[in-house]
Amino acid sequence: MIRELRNVRIAVPGRLVEALFRPQLSTREWALWADYRGRSIALYTSADERVFNQVVRALRRALEETEPWDREAA
Repeated sequence: MIRELRNVRIAVPGRLVEALFRPQLSTREWALWADYRGRSIALYTSADERVFNQVVRALRRALEETEPWDREAA
């Protein structure tokens, strides 16, 4: 599944941040979105910024581990 994620992004109320690794933003609710098999899906949402950032870091590590596979498939 991780290899099939595309266009991973962080959404905050009223604004969409198109990069996964943006500086921290102050907001009430954080949402992690990605395109999966042609559909845009919410991967995770949280009002707790600390926990949300932990999830983002874990996803970033998982995506970095799959990068060589993506390059070989291209």
